[in-house]
Amino acid sequence: MNYTDLASKVLLEVPGCPVFSIVQALKDSSIEFCVKTDIWIQPIEPVVVPANVNEIDLDTAAGQEINHVLAVFKNSGTINDPSYTRIFPSSPTDIISFSGKGPIRTYTMLDSDTITFAPTPIAAEKLAVQYSLEPSQSSTSIPDYIANENSEVIVKGALYRLQIQPGQVWSDPSRASANKVLFDKGLGIAIRKAKHGYAGGSLSVAPRQFV
Repeated sequence: MNYTDLASKVLLEVPGCPVFSIVQALKDSSIEFCVKTDIWIQPIEPVVVPANVNEIDLDTAAGQEINHVLAVFKNSGTINDPSYTRIFPSSPTDIISFSGKGPIRTYTMLDSDTITFAPTPIAAEKLAVQYSLEPSQSSTSIPDYIANENSEVIVKGALYRLQIQPGQVWSDPSRASANKVLFDKGLGIAIRKAKHGYAGGSLSVAPRQFV
């Protein structure tokens, strides 16, 4: 969904605000939403780490940036019939203790789109990576499935950003504070959904009646 498609929902509450300012506020709100929720999750991506190489770069499409690497797996099967074993990250300091050559045991991130592995593999290794994305500042849209379910939260984040601006005809600090509260509340709900999915709620059991 394009940011311009959401602009009309914002304009009603910030009369006189230029559309380009509204679009920028929606973009900034969307970026914060995706960064904090990890809601834009990519399917597991197979990668091959060549022998004697200990880094790989992750590529994204235009308008996207890597947010977080969520998991890295070794694939002892094939691409078509995978068998995954998770490997766990280390800090940039702790990974030094895994220096040398041998099967990959851990990884770290020195920047947002480069994964460094240790030890350095002596033979090519098949891995799989799962990561979340965020919109870039050059983006013009966010995925429909995110916008359709979370547009009201993103709009509240945009309104907060615009209404808190001083000296504008649309400035409204009290409403900005209220919209910030609603945005943060929506973030919390989305974080729980992204972490647990729709099956993460508590279970209730009805007692069986015997007759």
